[in-house]
Amino acid sequence: MREVACRSLGHDCGWKHAARTEELLMDVVAIHLRDVHGVPALTQEMVGAIKQAFNNAEPIEISAGDAEPEQETQNRS
Repeated sequence: MREVACRSLGHDCGWKHAARTEELLMDVVAIHLRDVHGVPALTQEMVGAIKQAFNNAEPIEISAGDAEPEQETQNRS
């Protein structure tokens, strides 16, 4: 698990996110930076700086009683 806080990227922002891989985390960070902070695209330098801000997150275990119930879907034929 990898995580990053937007504040560690230099923004006055409380957003943070964790993902199973750096690639997934980078995708989510890019979307956050675009949608919230108006960064249209990441340069190679920005990608390097963002990866330097990644931390190892502790895995979160969810017991069966804590999991959200799955929504039932109806098949319409």
